[in-house]
Amino acid sequence: MNSIRTDWFQSPYASEPHLIIRIDGEPLDDFLVNLTADQELRGLVPTWLDWMINDAEQAVVRERMIPPLLGRVRVPVLMCPDDLDFSCQLIIADLEATPEVIVWHRIGCDRTQSMEPGRVGEEVAWFESIPPLRFPRNDYEACVAAFVNAAKRPTNEPDKNSMAPSEGN
Repeated sequence: MNSIRTDWFQSPYASEPHLIIRIDGEPLDDFLVNLTADQELRGLVPTWLDWMINDAEQAVVRERMIPPLLGRVRVPVLMCPDDLDFSCQLIIADLEATPEVIVWHRIGCDRTQSMEPGRVGEEVAWFESIPPLRFPRNDYEACVAAFVNAAKRPTNEPDKNSMAPSEGN
């Protein structure tokens, strides 16, 4: 089983500290770089931040980041910190939800040609070097909740009570 949690971090290309997703203790962008050797993934920021410039795209992210009880959905997880939208580098996770476990079967770069936000993730270039990732559902939901709670805060100050549990806690 993999671990997933949040943490406050200063990304190399972001202007302020922000929440990140950590997989097995590593920032998600670093985790992906280490498995793919694609340096262009370094510095991508979570789409789950409330930073997107397009409200319709942010709505798609909010809808998909909260896993269904059962089923599959393609979830935008990382984006370019310069553009903050679906038009540039966008990383998608192919998520399957069960009552106990959340699985990211595949992770890849979105290649969808449509400008309709709801169609994001229809065409994805999957990274072959990344194995499926399995997370305890409770930890995954705590990670999502940390982002939801941070979006509600008047500032981007860390909320120690909204952090997802770290591995082993």
